[in-house]
Amino acid sequence: MGRYDGILIMSDWDGTLFADGAVTEDNCEAIRRFQAEGGLFTVCSGRNSTHFDKFRHFIMPNAPICAYNGALIVDTDGRVLLESFMGEDVLSMARTVIENRVFPKMCIYTKEKGGPILCDLEDFCRNFDKYTALHHYKLVFVGESEEQTLLGREYINGILPEGYVALRSWPTGLEILRASATKDKALAFLKAHTGARLVVAAGDFENDAEMLAAADIGYAVANAIPAVKAVADRITVSVHEHALAAIVRELEAEIDANGN
Repeated sequence: MGRYDGILIMSDWDGTLFADGAVTEDNCEAIRRFQAEGGLFTVCSGRNSTHFDKFRHFIMPNAPICAYNGALIVDTDGRVLLESFMGEDVLSMARTVIENRVFPKMCIYTKEKGGPILCDLEDFCRNFDKYTALHHYKLVFVGESEEQTLLGREYINGILPEGYVALRSWPTGLEILRASATKDKALAFLKAHTGARLVVAAGDFENDAEMLAAADIGYAVANAIPAVKAVADRITVSVHEHALAAIVRELEAEIDANGN
């Protein structure tokens, strides 16, 4: 029986595990040790599931990857376990946002094209049927400043169809997601799917907050925004100080102290 049997760690990627173009060796070594002793590790990110393939030579999730914040969950053998697409109602909302020049940029993430694809806004409005024919995992509006993005979110929240949420994933990036396909829902799905007795989550930005609140132990990294720290159970070191390694060490110390 391994020290970490029944424990799942779900980490955000950018700003939590990944920074400055790399995952530190301290983090990689700690995750490998955690996995070798029975632990399950995965990432829950706004990125595509295939984004992590280039890192598999030094860090390989041994639990399903949650891509597009949970709109796509892919098992370690490549099987799709869960997939959620947006409806035409939210695409119509996006057209209204574009026509009113609320945001200068929009990226789309689709089953057909992957993502992110920087959308030609004029083409989106002019050839709307072409876009509604695609299967959209999420949309991301990008502002020129944090202030513009926050004002844009206020506008979008006033016209957002029921069943969707608008969450920032970085200061100027606003993601439009199905409310049923967010990181907290992905965490609940994986806890049931893996049978984990304890789920530990780590994150840094607005779209991570509900995931941390839903976890058995939610960690905010030291570089997290205040709103994320406010809902976290614990605050660990920053992404630049090997946050995942610090989390594994803390779990290890607690398990040893409890004699488990």
